[in-house]
Amino acid sequence: MSSPGSRTPPRTIAYKRFLPFAALAILAAAAAAPLGSAWLPCTDDGAFHLYRAVELGSQLALGHLFPRWAPHMALGFGYPFFNFYAPLSSRAWPIRPR
Repeated sequence: MSSPGSRTPPRTIAYKRFLPFAALAILAAAAAAPLGSAWLPCTDDGAFHLYRAVELGSQLALGHLFPRWAPHMALGFGYPFFNFYAPLSSRAWPIRPR
């Protein structure tokens, strides 16, 4: 039989339940920290995403809300880029040329 003084206080139980979520939040913040910088992450296709954002920005500036053809890609010959790739992912950061 256990004595009444050996029970774990409720605060310790709440702390033990909270600890895995706090650790997960800290690890997620550490993993996402490079994405919050002002520079592009070092990836193999980072420049391509920048070109796509500039092209989408120029198409939106011309009034094309749902562009299908990218006239400035492929050395100026054009490329049907927006037909083959997901349109919502490229709309996150359109950059307008000056």
